[in-house]
Amino acid sequence: MYNEPGRMVAAGGPKAAAFFTFASPELDYDRYDTEGMKKILIEAYAGMGWRTPAILSEVRRADDVYLDSISQVRIDRYAEGRVALLGDAAYGNTLGGFGTGLALVGAYVLAGELALAGGDHQVAFKRYEEGFRGYAKIAKNGNAGPFLAPGTPGRIRMRNWMFKNRLLLKLMLKMTDMFATNIDLKDYPSLTGR
Repeated sequence: MYNEPGRMVAAGGPKAAAFFTFASPELDYDRYDTEGMKKILIEAYAGMGWRTPAILSEVRRADDVYLDSISQVRIDRYAEGRVALLGDAAYGNTLGGFGTGLALVGAYVLAGELALAGGDHQVAFKRYEEGFRGYAKIAKNGNAGPFLAPGTPGRIRMRNWMFKNRLLLKLMLKMTDMFATNIDLKDYPSLTGR
């Protein structure tokens, strides 16, 4: 991984050969235009050091490129009528962790509340909202963009120092664990045997 202010490039990831994060105004592009997305990346990373020129050379030859913004939608409620949202659609999580855990715990709470309410979705949705919104608020406070691609050399150094300092890293991981486990889950009735 390599950073310069406002942009980051990483090579050799588990899901893609390269990963890019860069600050920019909102981009207007066709999500089906691979060549157009390549052009955006190549322009955004022009002149960047490290192995970036070689990685961009691979981008030019790539058949598949995915480009998207780190975006977040905030909603007032998780349910309306007979429709309830779960996961990223409900909690506004954005590239920064917690997504899978929030989705699984949210599904557990929603299913449990439906069981408790005897299938009355209005009662269950209200309880789901009340019981889960406080826990899910962690997703609303995160934004991985400035963390992955800090805007100044000083912020890059600060982020890197935090990872090198064992005490700070341990504190960050402890706080992350505290947020991830900050919910008392009910023992809902089993629906088996009905």
